[in-house]
Amino acid sequence: MAMSYSFWNTHDGYAFWLRDGAVSDFRRSGGTDLGLFLLQDIEGAVFFHPLLSVALGAACGVIGAASVLALGWLKERP
Repeated sequence: MAMSYSFWNTHDGYAFWLRDGAVSDFRRSGGTDLGLFLLQDIEGAVFFHPLLSVALGAACGVIGAASVLALGWLKERP
């Protein structure tokens, strides 16, 4: 967040958002204020990325635990 604000309204900041795809998303949205669009995009990312991380971590944990249990079950079979 601090890095984003330090490059706010600079050429390098615009180049970053251009490569990131946010500028093309803004153009497709039909909005009139790029700064507001970027703030909303950042707000969404700050909210949803931690939720996605928890969901992904839980899924990987379930897959890992199932793999270990399956290997243990296969070793016990005669």
